[in-house]
Amino acid sequence: MLHRVIHIKSVILQKLIGFLILTNTLILIMLIIMKYGLSIFRVE
Repeated sequence: MLHRVIHIKSVILQKLIGFLILTNTLILIMLIIMKYGLSIFRVE
């Protein structure tokens, strides 16, 4: 019973960590776009 609870907690923790990494990368990409402006996309 206890082992199952620990397993469920570890799965939730892994999903939380994955979600945090995803949001952090998205925020970083947005910050980079804001910092350098749209000049990256204007290069043609």
